[in-house]
Amino acid sequence: MEVDDDQLSILASLKKYDVFISFNGEIRNNFFSHLCRAFNNIGIKIFFDDKIDRGEEISKALFDAIDQSKFCLIIFSKNYACSSWCLDELVYILEKKQKKELIVLPVFYYVEPSIVRRQKDTFETAFFNHEKCYNDTIIHNWRVALIKAAGLSGWDASKIRNDDELVNDIVNHIQAKLGSASKQELDGIDKASIGRLCGMGTSVKLGSKL
Repeated sequence: MEVDDDQLSILASLKKYDVFISFNGEIRNNFFSHLCRAFNNIGIKIFFDDKIDRGEEISKALFDAIDQSKFCLIIFSKNYACSSWCLDELVYILEKKQKKELIVLPVFYYVEPSIVRRQKDTFETAFFNHEKCYNDTIIHNWRVALIKAAGLSGWDASKIRNDDELVNDIVNHIQAKLGSASKQELDGIDKASIGRLCGMGTSVKLGSKL
C-alpha cells in the first residue's frame, strides 16, 4: 500500500503516537476496548483520554497528544455529539488535517454518515441542547467540522459483517500505511546511497585495490 507525499511526511515524522482515538465513552467497554487491544497486540502506539495524568489540564493534554500523533481515528457513535469536548476535539483534529499534519480516518459506528453530516436523530438532539449553552460561533464551528468529517473516507460499521471484522480492517489498514511509509523511506535511502556510490565511479574502479 503506497502513501502519497503528504502522508509520507506525516508518517515519517518523529511523533510520539501512531494513532489518536477520538470517541464518546459509551463505546469504551465494547468496540473501543477491542480496538485498543488489537493495536497494542501489534505494537501500534495509541493515545486516548485515559492516558492523561490526574491533575493535568485536560484540553492542553489532549491537544498536545493530537499534535504528537500520525493518525486520528474519529469514532462516530450514537452519542458522539452529546459531548462538547468531543466536538472541540473534532474541530482541532480537522485543523491539523487541513495543515497536512495529521491523517484523519472516520469510523461510523452504527451511525450513518448522512446523520453526522446533516446532524439528524441523536445529533440533532445534542445540538438542540448545546444551543442553550454555547454561542453561535462555537455551534457553527462544530457543525462545519461534522460536515467535513462525514465526507472523509473511512469505515461504515453497518456495512461490515461484525465488530471483529471492523477492528481487523482498521488495524490492518493503519499497519499497512505505517509499513509502506517505512519501506518508501528505506527505498529512498537506498537510492540515495546508490547515487553517491555511482558518483564515485570515476575515481574508483570495481575490484580495484585502494
